[in-house]
Amino acid sequence: MIIMSKVIFARSNSFKRHMRLVVGALVLALALGAVVAERTVLMETALQAWLKSQGIGNVTLRVTGLDWRKIQVEGIRFGDELFLDALKVSYDVGQLISAQVSSIEITGLELTVSDFNSDLMAVVRQNLAASQSAEAGPSITLPRILLRDGKVHLSQADNSIRAKISGELHPDGSGTLRVSSGHVMVPGLAPFDISGQALFDGAHGKAELVASPDKSFPPIIIKATFDGNEGSSGGAAFEVSKLSFASGGLQPGHWLLALKDLGPVSGDFEGSGEVTLSPAGPTWVARVRFSGAGVREDDFNVIDGAGVVTIEPGAGQSGLALQVQDGQAVVGTRQGQRVRLNDLNIHADLDFETLNLNARLETLTVKHPWIEPLHFTGDGERNGDLVNFSIQAQDNLLSATGHHDLATQKGMGTVHAGPWRFTPHGLQPKQLSPLFADIEEARGTLGATLKAHWGGEADGTASIILDDLTLKTNSLVVEGLNANLNFAHLTTPVMERVQTVQAQRIGGVLDLVKPSIAFRFAPEDKLYIAHAESGVAGGQMKIDDQTIDFRKSNHPITVVFSRLDLESLFGLLNVDGVSGTGVLSGSIPLMISADAVTVANGRFAATGPGVLQMRSQAARNALGGAGQDAVMLLDVLDDFHYQSLELSIDREAGGEARILLSTAGSNPAVMDDQPFVLNVSVSTQLDKVLAVLSTALSLSQKALRGTLKSLQ
Repeated sequence: MIIMSKVIFARSNSFKRHMRLVVGALVLALALGAVVAERTVLMETALQAWLKSQGIGNVTLRVTGLDWRKIQVEGIRFGDELFLDALKVSYDVGQLISAQVSSIEITGLELTVSDFNSDLMAVVRQNLAASQSAEAGPSITLPRILLRDGKVHLSQADNSIRAKISGELHPDGSGTLRVSSGHVMVPGLAPFDISGQALFDGAHGKAELVASPDKSFPPIIIKATFDGNEGSSGGAAFEVSKLSFASGGLQPGHWLLALKDLGPVSGDFEGSGEVTLSPAGPTWVARVRFSGAGVREDDFNVIDGAGVVTIEPGAGQSGLALQVQDGQAVVGTRQGQRVRLNDLNIHADLDFETLNLNARLETLTVKHPWIEPLHFTGDGERNGDLVNFSIQAQDNLLSATGHHDLATQKGMGTVHAGPWRFTPHGLQPKQLSPLFADIEEARGTLGATLKAHWGGEADGTASIILDDLTLKTNSLVVEGLNANLNFAHLTTPVMERVQTVQAQRIGGVLDLVKPSIAFRFAPEDKLYIAHAESGVAGGQMKIDDQTIDFRKSNHPITVVFSRLDLESLFGLLNVDGVSGTGVLSGSIPLMISADAVTVANGRFAATGPGVLQMRSQAARNALGGAGQDAVMLLDVLDDFHYQSLELSIDREAGGEARILLSTAGSNPAVMDDQPFVLNVSVSTQLDKVLAVLSTALSLSQKALRGTLKSLQ
């Protein structure tokens, strides 16, 4: 029994040992079976735990495939911001040991970010910071990464971008990123669509992006090349395809909402620029070149514009620094006058969000047929809808200030011309305008101020100051000219009150001493002469209380003369070989039209007796064979003592002036002082005198009106 029991006991111990092995194997098999059966659940738990350790909580996912070569996860969701339809990671065991994988396939990415301080973005920033500060470790071979059917929606305040994305990244660092069906919304810009792709090889590559606000117009094509270096250094260069604006076609307002009310724009515009990355932060510069540019508004138009606009980051997050270089254009006004602008250089600081602007006009040359080139500098600013500006020409020859309201399209401005101080060896009128080329010398001061307003009915006021102004030409001298003229309107030269122009002397065909005129330009294109007078031919001439209506073709005006010296009058009229003594008074009724001056029944009469002497040798030679009566007439007129003398003056349109001298008297040395009544036709230069009067009247209307309108 004892032996048997020992045997049985021995057999029992051996059996138990074998049974333990069998049971252990069965348990291990059952455990392995359980792991295999529940591997996806375990992997889900492990992945969520790992993500949580990385600071990424609130993640849901499903592991739908797991074996020795791949894992597939579906329905990955991080809150409302990130969703992946499927993530497939391929690997082999050896790669897993070194924490590497063969490929990653991402399908159905949906990224929606509206809060850049969200948990997801915080995780992104933390990982970026960790990657930049981490010490260099063993190099890891990148897997092949494939992205299919991705969607991105980024928004912040009024900025938004939606797009579909796809692409691939290869282990050698090359790859492609494609963007399609993109839609961008940025304040100040019209919503636009984008598409394109980027090809890269490591940190180098190129990209092409197509953007368009309206499919009916050609898009903008942006091409870029980029080159990255170690760390955060690198750069990119880009070019923007030519945009051609045309009336009825593409307009700047299709892109920039602030320009939607701008008149039709024409011309070609293209851009380029660079972006530079450095540890100090990114910098960039963009350039826009334009040629053949123009814009048409109601009151003016610009043509043949050309130049370069440079744009760089300015102060603040939305600040831009702009510079216009080598700009040029031709500006036309509604009066058909054209001004050429050259050497335009502007520096400006722009807030892109508010479009507030501070600008400095560094150089601008203005050319016009009526003026010598002017070189301007100035300043301008936009604050909300209000635009303020100021410009100055060299040597303070001209300056202007004003403002314009973009909301109401109304504004006002003030232009100061001078005051210009003319000196013999200093400033002269011909240096201001070719129109003054005939002025050989000027002294004194001339200045003008114009105040204009626009928007609705444009108009304004003007004032002109003449201070002791002397002007000399080869045929005319004006000395000591003084005036302070004020015009109540610019569209027509209207004065609210009678104003006076005075001079010390005007010398020429007419020699006028201390001339003055008190006048007023009245509404309905009328000139009212309250009083005008001047010393002439030893006496006085004057005009009183007369109105000239410039709407009519003929302008009647009567000039009254008093106490003219006969000899001075003959000298004024340039009567050859005739002199005399005596005093005459009378009047000349003039009818002045655009091309002629007529005189009807002008009369002068001597106020007392005098002497008339006609001693023309040319007349004696011509009448030498005409008989004794003609010779006797010449003898009588050689020293004719008249008791009465009259001059009658007539001039028809297109003809020469006729002057008939009628006199009664005698020559004491002829026929015992026998009395004679004589009627003599006199040849004079009265036509020139009348032409001067006509020109003076024409200047009083046309020149002033033209000057005022040219300043509008």
